[in-house]
Amino acid sequence: MSKLKSNDAIAILFHPKKTIKKIVETNPKKGFYLLASLSIFLSFVFSFKEFVISPWYYTLLGLIFAAIVSPVIGVIGYYLQGFLYYVTGKILKGKAPAVNIRAVMAWASIPTIYAYSLAIVIFLFLFIISGNLAYALNPYFIIFQTLLLFIGPVWSMVINFAGIMQVQKFSLLRAIANAILAVLFAVLLVLGIGIVVAIFVALLKLAIHLIR
Repeated sequence: MSKLKSNDAIAILFHPKKTIKKIVETNPKKGFYLLASLSIFLSFVFSFKEFVISPWYYTLLGLIFAAIVSPVIGVIGYYLQGFLYYVTGKILKGKAPAVNIRAVMAWASIPTIYAYSLAIVIFLFLFIISGNLAYALNPYFIIFQTLLLFIGPVWSMVINFAGIMQVQKFSLLRAIANAILAVLFAVLLVLGIGIVVAIFVALLKLAIHLIR
């Protein structure tokens, strides 16, 4: 817990601006890789929780796979997200360096991490005491997990806005605009890449056709 102090992991829930300010002023990289990895790893585990009824070695292989790819996906994802917020934030006269924005992204994920963790623990408890997947996935649990996985991401979004306000020196409206521009920039980037790939494939097919 040296890199991710429990008091910061709790304080971020209720005092996001103050906690983010403390983190970026002391060590903006603190907990980044752990949080980036955890958020993806837990989503993997939650998505494949039904595999508990599979042979133990399938479950083990799945966990090993998730543990290997989660840090890669998480870190790359936060770097891309941070880059998009950084570039679009500059349009709005944002003040934060990219490393501080990445810190906000990572620490804002904590409510979602808690939500996934609690859902997984309760599911495992129900499955262990019953030995029955249908019992573990009963309607009450489904409703509870749905609420958890709604509250967690919404709370994360609130912390994200608060953190962006703090590091970018934005108002709430400008922080929301930063997020909207980042999403639009990402969509345009994906569309641009798609168009370039489509043109390349079309030219390649044409070249092959002409050669024949």
